[in-house]
Amino acid sequence: MKDRQLILITGTPGTGKTTIAQKLAKDLDYEHIELSRLIKIHGWHEGYDRSAHSFIVDEAKLRKQLSLFLRGNAPGNQQDHRRIIIDTHLTAILGPSKPVLVIITGCRLKTLFRRLKARRYPQKKIRENLDAEIFEVCRTDAEKRYGPEKVIDYDSAGPLKTAYPSLLRAIKKYMKHLK
Repeated sequence: MKDRQLILITGTPGTGKTTIAQKLAKDLDYEHIELSRLIKIHGWHEGYDRSAHSFIVDEAKLRKQLSLFLRGNAPGNQQDHRRIIIDTHLTAILGPSKPVLVIITGCRLKTLFRRLKARRYPQKKIRENLDAEIFEVCRTDAEKRYGPEKVIDYDSAGPLKTAYPSLLRAIKKYMKHLK
């Protein structure tokens, strides 16, 4: 799996991970994996917590399932050379298939509050996610696990067409240095 180009897009729920992942996958010709979707489809959870409005995930088990999925998702040895973007708020989910790049999505708190409210999150969950954004939980976890040199920030508060071109240039420049 050494030659796999894996980009992890992570951030607090509501900060635009999936939107950015879909656009980057299309523009860079990468495969997009939305981890929350796989968790639901494949039953990679221990159940659903109604009070938290989220699936209960054993991260060690999920890490193992994801690793198996990534290794067996393509015929022959092609999977070793695939270009993949994974989007998830579970920053430390990648084990041995460490990403070559981590993009942290973020936005202003007022914007995040509006987005989470629109998703009908309960007040407690909104507060938890706002706190996670304030304390940069995803950034801290990503820098500890993968190294600060692999981390790029993306502010999703404005229109996609505003900040996206500079993100795309930064990614291309970073990837060029890997070759």
